[in-house]
Amino acid sequence: SALTTATATLSKKELELRFLNQQVELEQLKVAEVQRLTELQLSEERSIRVQLMLIIGFLVVLFVVVVWFVLRIRKVNSILKKQNRQIEEQNEALAQSNALKNKLFSIVAHDLRSPLASFKDALSMMESGALSPEEQQFFMEELTKQATNTSEMVDSLLYWSKSQMGGIKANLQ
Repeated sequence: SALTTATATLSKKELELRFLNQQVELEQLKVAEVQRLTELQLSEERSIRVQLMLIIGFLVVLFVVVVWFVLRIRKVNSILKKQNRQIEEQNEALAQSNALKNKLFSIVAHDLRSPLASFKDALSMMESGALSPEEQQFFMEELTKQATNTSEMVDSLLYWSKSQMGGIKANLQ
């Protein structure tokens, strides 16, 4: 019976040892699971950090691109405003030139109308025989003077218009 008691005690001790070994293994599994979960959590945190860095990097690049486009648009707008001012100045100069041209044509037309009207009236009177030979001689001298003056005025206008259109070119003969 001592042997049975010793065997039972030994079996009981063996069972307790096995139970303790199983508890140690269970604790080791729990520790391994905690380590695995911790590593998984760290991995997820790293992944989130990387994603966050990528998002921040993308936003920084996007911000730089937007700022570059805004600056570029401002530069282009500045250039366009400058060109618009130049165009407005050119339009003003052109309007002034057109006004001067119209005024000049009006004056020239008026200055040409008077001598031509005189020519027409004198020729009509000569044709109708309403003038004596002395009067015809007088009108011929006056018409010659007016023709000379009108020709000189037309020559002066042609000379002036040629100088305004890019200069006078000498024609050596």
